[in-house]
Amino acid sequence: MNQRNDWPFKLALLACIAAGVSVAAWLLGHGAARFIAGALWALWLYECLLVAAALQPLDVERTLPLRMMAGTDLIVRLVIQRRGWLPLLWVLPRDHWEGVLAMDAQRASVRSLTLWQRSDSWSYTIRGVPRGVHRVLGASIEIVDAFGFVSVRRWVPIEGEVIVHPEALDLPGCLPLPQYATAGGYRSGLQRGELGAVGGIEPYREGDPLARIHWPASLRQGSFYTKSFDPPADRAWLVVPCWHTEEMSGGDSTSFELIMTLTATALREAARIGVSVSLALPRQGIFSLGLYDNCVAGEDPAVAAFDALARCTLQDEPVNVQALLSHLPRASASILLIGTAIDARQAALLAPFAKRLYVAIPASQEAIPTVNPALDWLAEYGAQVRWVHEPRDLTLFARGDADAHRA
Repeated sequence: MNQRNDWPFKLALLACIAAGVSVAAWLLGHGAARFIAGALWALWLYECLLVAAALQPLDVERTLPLRMMAGTDLIVRLVIQRRGWLPLLWVLPRDHWEGVLAMDAQRASVRSLTLWQRSDSWSYTIRGVPRGVHRVLGASIEIVDAFGFVSVRRWVPIEGEVIVHPEALDLPGCLPLPQYATAGGYRSGLQRGELGAVGGIEPYREGDPLARIHWPASLRQGSFYTKSFDPPADRAWLVVPCWHTEEMSGGDSTSFELIMTLTATALREAARIGVSVSLALPRQGIFSLGLYDNCVAGEDPAVAAFDALARCTLQDEPVNVQALLSHLPRASASILLIGTAIDARQAALLAPFAKRLYVAIPASQEAIPTVNPALDWLAEYGAQVRWVHEPRDLTLFARGDADAHRA
């Protein structure tokens, strides 16, 4: 634990002033001068006691979440405990964060602590934390006197890290439901043998197709319930976020964060409809999540995937689509491509997979001349292409709007 060392100079200066006034009072023999000299020596003793108290061994603990979702509030708590017998007055703690949270942490109101007892705590809140990995380097603890003349600042190198996952929105229908899950409607064209087994029922949510309503349960409960199906073992999704880097045309932070949000939302929807899903990221390989587990605990591969999404930056190289397509999880896997790095070369690589390809493109890419021809070509081969202005537009896949990519 380090400290600022300007207090010896200030104590020496105050002692010199008190000594000078004492000599002058002794020479003059004036009562007021003696009183002033005594007051200065009392102040010097007070400052010495304050410095002695500030140099006592301190134990500092920080409590903060390990993981959280983007856009939520971060609550941090510092507990300071003294191990000496001198009380501490006017203790001002402050955390030191890296990056975008540095200014937000500085604006947090600092409460002066008084350690008459052994310990005290201080909490502060940072509003709307953005996606990413945020690190705190340490805490500074400043002990000041009532006059602001002498202060001791101590540095406590207790590091911490918060992994902020991209926001995963609850958007039923943002992944197209498999045919076996939407079957059963009038003239659906599907045989009963193509349906998956009904695994249970769940409350109806906006966006659920009417064909999935479980009418007997809905009539008994007085509200709508939908059927949940156990998917066949050969059903899988491959989610591929790709983007332009800052050095390439079309790379911007707004579109990049939208890509991260859409990817997280797709993974959440995969959990809801119960399909096997894999996630491909640059420099990270493929995360095979199997039947996606929504629990954030232990060695859950879903946690590792969301951690990797949190660590993605706009400077990362995009996914190598050519190498990726040779490692599809299953021959029947559907591909959801979310991103901005779409051109004629990428379209040529994706064309053989167009029948099971879904492409979501941020609307900000409409102005790039190489994007529209590539998307039109993929659409002609059978791919479903959608322009995305906001995350809710991802549900256009389930609606089957064939002209949504031209909107």
